[in-house]
Amino acid sequence: MTKAQTPQPRLLPTGGYVIRYSAPPGPGGRRRQLRVYGGTVKECKDAYTAAMGDPGAARTDARTKLGVYLDQRVAQWALEDDINTRTIDGYRQTFDLYFKPALGHVRLCDLEPKHFRDFAAALRKINRPEADDDKSDLLRRLLAARAQRDGKRISTRPLTDGRIRRVLAVASSALNDLVPEVLPVNPAGKVKVGKVRKQRPLVWTDARVQRWQQTGAVPVQRRQLMVWTAAQAGAFLDSLHTERGRIKPERCYAIFHLAVFSGMRRSELAGLEWADCDLASRRIHVRHAQVERELDTTKSEDSERIIVIDAGTAEVLKAWRKQQLAERLAWGAAWTDSGRVFTREDGSPLCSTWISNRFLTLAERAGLPPVSLHSLRHGAATMQLAAGVPAKVVSENLGHATVAFTMDVYTSVVDQLREDAAERTAALVPLKSKITSLWANSEPNPALTIKNARSPEISGTGVSASQRAEARGFEPRMGANPNRISSAAP
Repeated sequence: MTKAQTPQPRLLPTGGYVIRYSAPPGPGGRRRQLRVYGGTVKECKDAYTAAMGDPGAARTDARTKLGVYLDQRVAQWALEDDINTRTIDGYRQTFDLYFKPALGHVRLCDLEPKHFRDFAAALRKINRPEADDDKSDLLRRLLAARAQRDGKRISTRPLTDGRIRRVLAVASSALNDLVPEVLPVNPAGKVKVGKVRKQRPLVWTDARVQRWQQTGAVPVQRRQLMVWTAAQAGAFLDSLHTERGRIKPERCYAIFHLAVFSGMRRSELAGLEWADCDLASRRIHVRHAQVERELDTTKSEDSERIIVIDAGTAEVLKAWRKQQLAERLAWGAAWTDSGRVFTREDGSPLCSTWISNRFLTLAERAGLPPVSLHSLRHGAATMQLAAGVPAKVVSENLGHATVAFTMDVYTSVVDQLREDAAERTAALVPLKSKITSLWANSEPNPALTIKNARSPEISGTGVSASQRAEARGFEPRMGANPNRISSAAP
C-alpha cells in the first residue's frame, strides 16, 4: 500500500505549527480551507488526523513503525461499535506499557518472530531476580515504562504466563489485519509462552479450611478461584447482621445477598438500576455495567440477560428500597437521583472497587476462608448446579456464551453432583429394613464355616476331595451324570 500524503506542519512566526488542508465541500458545493494548530510538529499532525475524522486515513505500508501502526489500529477499534470502551482502554494501555517501549521503533517489514520471543522472555523477567542479571536494552525500556504511569507506580508483581499470552494476543490481533497485503505472515502469531493450564474454581472443603487455619495457605494464588460452600456463604450473610457481638445490620447487605444468589458481576451490581428491576414478577434485566464511575454496556452481548430471583431475594430488595427512600427523605434536596439500586447515603452510585474492598473487610471479620467478591459468582453457579438446575439455565443466568463453557469452568462441583445423584438414585428403591442391620443378629452357619484345609478334620484318610472343598466354602464338584447325553452319541 502507498502511504497517504499528509500535509506538513508549517512553523508560525509566533511559535507553534499549523496545517492547512482542504475539507470536503460544504453546503452548495463551496470549497473549504481549514487549519489545525499544535505546539509541536507531532501535536499538529495529531490534530490534523483527528480533524479528518478517520484515524486510519494514513495508510499503512511495510515501512510504518510498529508504534505508529498500533496507535492507528487502536483508534480504528475505538470507532467500531462491537468493542467495549473498557476493552479499548485495555488495548491502549497494553500498547503504551509494553509494545511501544519495547518494539515501537521497529518497522513492520523488519518484524520477525524472534522479536516477540525476546519480548516475551523479557516480560517474564520483570519483577523477578533474573532481571538483575539481564542488562539488555529491551528489558531496560520495559522497566522504564513500568516505573510510573499517570503518577502512580505500576504493580511490582511478576507477570504470569497467562498475562503475557494475553498481551501477545492483542498485538497478534492487530497484526493479523496486515496479512497478506502488508505482511506475508503474522510475526507474533505463533509465539508460545509456557504451558496453557486452565485454572478452575476450587471449593473450600473442610480439609482445605483446616489446612488454611493451621498454616494460612490458600490452594491457589488467585482468590477469585476459591469458592465458598453453601454453608459458608450462609454464614457470611448471617454475620452481616451483627458486629462484635452486637446487633448492627450491614447497610449494604442487599448487594451481597444478591451477589450470592444471582451470580451477577461486580460491575453489573454497581450499574443496576431500579428501572430494570421488577420485584413483583421477580425479574432483573441486566443491561448496564459500571467498572469505575461511568455507566457502560455489559461485558458482551450474552451478558445482557434477564435473571429470575427467588422470593426471599425479592423481599430483601424491597426492604432495601424502603431504606433507600428513608435516606432520600433525610438528605432532602442534596439527594442525588442516580436511579441506581445500590448507592451511597446521598444517592450517588457506588464505586466497583469500594464494593470489593467492603466485601473483603466483612469476609475477614466473619472469620471465613479468603475469597474475592467475584468468587460469589462462582459460588452461585456451584450451588445452582448442585441443586439440580439445568446447565442451560445456569449458563443463561450467568450470561455465558455457551453451556459448554459453563460446564468446563465449573467442574469443581462434579463430585458433589455425583454424590447427590447416587443418593437420589438409592432413594428410588424402597427398603423396609436398613442394610446395616441385616447381619447384626445373624448366627454363622457351621456348614459354611471355612476351616483350615490342613486340619485333621478334613485332611485325614477317608475324607473325599468334595468334602474338603465344601469345608473350605466351595461347591463340591458334581460326579458323572448317567442321564447326561454325550456329545459323541450318534
